[in-house]
Amino acid sequence: MPNNAIHRMATRVTLRAGSASLHWHGSRHGQPSVIADVRQNQTMKKPQAKRVSASSYTGACLCGGIRFTFHAEPDWPHYCCCDDCQKWSGAPAVAWVDFPQSAFHIDDEKAYLRRFKSSPIAHRAFCSNCGTSLFAIDDDGRNMSVTITSLDRPNLHRPESVSYTSFAARWFPHKELIQK
Repeated sequence: MPNNAIHRMATRVTLRAGSASLHWHGSRHGQPSVIADVRQNQTMKKPQAKRVSASSYTGACLCGGIRFTFHAEPDWPHYCCCDDCQKWSGAPAVAWVDFPQSAFHIDDEKAYLRRFKSSPIAHRAFCSNCGTSLFAIDDDGRNMSVTITSLDRPNLHRPESVSYTSFAARWFPHKELIQK
């Protein structure tokens, strides 16, 4: 499947759903908020989340070359400790939240999105410019998982469980990740 296939798929979904593309002007992503640069004691601009509608969630890669929107409510926010997630992210776990693929829209004008067949049932997607790990896409066409921290408002999606704990590094405190 060509690297831009997900872009074409998203465009078809967008046309069916009737949603519009996001357009950002000005700073890196548009609407700024303030964060401090401790090293130089300067103020930098950081994008604020843009909530498209009551049930839409936006996000981006680190460089901002890929922006995306999900027009649906999320499901199953969780940490995954499987071998694939560890190798793909370079971390002991990945924080995911699931959305239906039919609710997905992507703005990837520079064609940075790349896919990798990571298992017999799914692909991983990432930004080829900055390397941000973004999605795990089920081949059956139903769901896709998005890395929670690539969303503009990651604090809305607190993981509720941990999967594949038998693969977790012995030193990783996966049992302490979920507060009761």
